Amino acid sequence: MTTVDPKIIELAEKLGKRPRAVVNHIIKYGSVSTTQLKEIYGYDHPPRAARDVREVGIPLVTKIVKNAETGKKNAEYTLGSLEELRTDILQGRKNFPAKFKKKLFTQHKHKCAICNAEYSPRVLQVDHRIPYEVAGDKLDTFALDVNAYMPLCPSDNRNKSYSCEKCKNWLDIRDSEICKTCYWASPEGFEHVSMKKEKRTELVFRENEINVYTAIEEKAQFVGESVEEYIINLLKKSE
Repeated sequence: MTTVDPKIIELAEKLGKRPRAVVNHIIKYGSVSTTQLKEIYGYDHPPRAARDVREVGIPLVTKIVKNAETGKKNAEYTLGSLEELRTDILQGRKNFPAKFKKKLFTQHKHKCAICNAEYSPRVLQVDHRIPYEVAGDKLDTFALDVNAYMPLCPSDNRNKSYSCEKCKNWLDIRDSEICKTCYWASPEGFEHVSMKKEKRTELVFRENEINVYTAIEEKAQFVGESVEEYIINLLKKSE
């Protein structure tokens, strides 16, 4: 078992099932990887489990390593410095007040901030625009400034977590200003996607628009292109 400050061990017992499993594994073995979180504990989205730990105030250090058996890269988590322990949020993730959620969802017209598709309040999830792991004490998590949060559908919340986990700003730099100009924090106006120079948009076809998507898909298949490639090439031709 790894030598760990008693405070961390004590706190681990007070956590929810998922963050407790992450911390206890690290305490016992020194670290835990995304592969282990998925294969041993059955977490389909391992970065979310690690994020649960950070959101209750326990610092984690992320390192990208290569799996000796598969050769694929995955994240490996170890406990951070006790000096970074957030004693102000050790009671765990707080539920957002109903009035705050209603205000946020209404402001975004009940749409996911990323894909712009409309969802019911039960489906939409509240997420920080700038991750706590980057902003740290610069962002008052519980001030509940509606502009500091964004509603996301479950799929895009997972996509954002996955992308942020691999971003150099998350791993090394931790500059809030870089996050502010990122697609995942400001999809309505951004300069980069996880520090990569690219532009992105999301299209969701629903109900009576499904026929439009089907027609595009058929035409794309006819010319041997993906739907994305077909739309881009169609726009280029119209310039």
